[in-house]
Amino acid sequence: IVATNLESGKTYPVENYTVKISSDDNLKLNSVIAYLDGAECKTWNEDDIEKLLADGEEFSFDISGASTQAHSVKVVSVDAAGNEAIEEYTNVYVTTDIFVRYYNNKFLFFGSIGGVILLAGLIVFLVVFKRRKSSQIEK
Repeated sequence: IVATNLESGKTYPVENYTVKISSDDNLKLNSVIAYLDGAECKTWNEDDIEKLLADGEEFSFDISGASTQAHSVKVVSVDAAGNEAIEEYTNVYVTTDIFVRYYNNKFLFFGSIGGVILLAGLIVFLVVFKRRKSSQIEK
């Protein structure tokens, strides 16, 4: 099982994201089930799988961008012998909310906090330096 366009810990800045999954077995797949946040969201049975594979298409389902919470995606693939393969993706955000996207971009978030602290320190340093210099001139 491979989600061809989904990664754990990534934010997708769209209103609706279509996840594409590739799943294969050397003999025959019996079912593929996709779970979103622990709830079953899409199931493909033997007939659906045969049609998709014959048409050369991938399994796909949508994640709505209406939520500001992280999603978890789990895909369970079962072959004709009953063997299961499970693939999980966690901490996936699909949102157009700029604050959620900013907060979840850790490099940008902590970098901007560091930049603000550095700028505040520079301003304090310049004010103290100017006051010392002006007090020395008055003496």
